[in-house]
Amino acid sequence: MNKEDKYLNIIGLLIRLSLFFALFFSVYIEYQFFQSELIKNFILLSILFINDLVRYIKFKNNRIYNMVSLLVSIALSYYLIVYVNYELFVYIFLTLYEITTFLKKKTFLFYFFLHLSAYILIWFNVYYVPVSSENSNEKLAIDLLTNVFIYLVVFFVIYLIKRINYERNQVLELNQKLIKTNSKLSKSLVEIEKLTITKERNRVAQEIHDSLGHSITGLIMHLDYLEKINQKKPEENEKVIKKCQDLSRNAMQDLRKAVFALKENDEMNSLHESVKELIKNLENESINIIYNKKGMIEKIPPELKFITYRIIQELITNSIKHGKASEIRLELINDKNSQNFYILESDNGVGSDEIIVGNGLKGIEDRIRTFNGDLTIKTKKNKGFNIKISVPIGGIENDKSYVGG
Repeated sequence: MNKEDKYLNIIGLLIRLSLFFALFFSVYIEYQFFQSELIKNFILLSILFINDLVRYIKFKNNRIYNMVSLLVSIALSYYLIVYVNYELFVYIFLTLYEITTFLKKKTFLFYFFLHLSAYILIWFNVYYVPVSSENSNEKLAIDLLTNVFIYLVVFFVIYLIKRINYERNQVLELNQKLIKTNSKLSKSLVEIEKLTITKERNRVAQEIHDSLGHSITGLIMHLDYLEKINQKKPEENEKVIKKCQDLSRNAMQDLRKAVFALKENDEMNSLHESVKELIKNLENESINIIYNKKGMIEKIPPELKFITYRIIQELITNSIKHGKASEIRLELINDKNSQNFYILESDNGVGSDEIIVGNGLKGIEDRIRTFNGDLTIKTKKNKGFNIKISVPIGGIENDKSYVGG
């Protein structure tokens, strides 16, 4: 209950107390010289007062008690107005207010017509004076209709007050719900912001790992090779140094791309040429990379091109760094019949009886999962690695909910 409702209840209680005090006083003035009648009427008025007060304060929301209590109030008020003091007539509108305000629709209709009937009977018993004349019936009808009209006007005023109060409470309730919803939404937005930041951090970390990892691995490999041939093949030094310089420059470019990964994903014009450039930077006399393509690989979605390039970087880096491979086979296939795009990679490295999923493989799995793709790894100790990645091209093109990157 809000403050306004509390104030209204207090005002309603004060009105009732004032009304009953006036009624007690009126009965006292009329019956002060008739002690037995005064006591009897005071008792009846007290019962009416206590019944109303308990109903209004304690059992306002108790449907059964309200129904019984209102019946008692209507019956007592009828008796007191008709047989004790007609000035109690004003009380009848107090019960009308309660019937209109607190009763539900089904019980309201019954009590409304009961109350209206009691009102008409009271009028006949208290105010109606029979007159023997030709116009007596017409006058009776006019008086009756006038009083019923007054009754209905009071009823409609009370009903309008009830509707206004109801609408006000509905607005207050909706405002409270809106405040709670806004509070929950604010908390959700904070959580979403945290989740987005975490996701973007992971994405940038993955970009740095994918972009710099292969360059640094290639740089280390060429430096190791340079150390070996420094004395034996000095004529190769300049060539290897040139590759190291190119790898260093590429690493710097990749770092810049990773820093701006929070913006848009890179778009590449030609996946085939980008892969050839990557292989060129990594190949040397101790590393042989055999690359082949089948189908129109440039027809795959732009977002898949970028992801494919990153996956190839990771696969070749793993083969060189962890697999110690000297020969790597790479094949890209765009199969129209199955509507699948395949990345096939194998090497002659050390292999393993147990597949350990590090950051690189986990990054590949995460990227493939984005496209509803599959990753298959076959390996055995001293037998190298065989990796097959398949991505449903049709599924990507038809998935309108997917956002590239």
